[in-house]
Amino acid sequence: MRVFQFVALLAIAASTLVWSCTSDSKDIQFLYDTTWEFDVHSMRDSLDFPKLTPFEQAASISGLTRIEGMTLKFRKDSVVELRQYDGTETLGGWLLSSDRKEMTIQISKVAVAAQQVLEFTPERIVLAADRKLGFIYPNILVPAVTVKKK
Repeated sequence: MRVFQFVALLAIAASTLVWSCTSDSKDIQFLYDTTWEFDVHSMRDSLDFPKLTPFEQAASISGLTRIEGMTLKFRKDSVVELRQYDGTETLGGWLLSSDRKEMTIQISKVAVAAQQVLEFTPERIVLAADRKLGFIYPNILVPAVTVKKK
């Protein structure tokens, strides 16, 4: 009887997983079809510098300067392609919770926590700041503007 219950639960879990992946894939197609960039201006505007420690102030300025001009391309295989302003490409990973309440984007080997999703639309993705987790400012992604030709 326990073997049957285990097999039944496994079948239900597998079918749910397949359905959710298929459903999510169609529902979030805009994520894959768009090249994204950080809205550095909005991210900078969200900071309340007087409430930040001197270290957080310096880290914020450095981080925002570093990501300006970067683009991200999310792939269905949970890989994110990061292109820096100089054309250098780096691969990372991404994960969106099934309820779309948390998203993780990891570019480096440093461990990173999931961020709360505040907005997830074709026009804008907003991941909440959480100073306890090390996110001093929100990550705000918008569709990239037309690529400038050099």
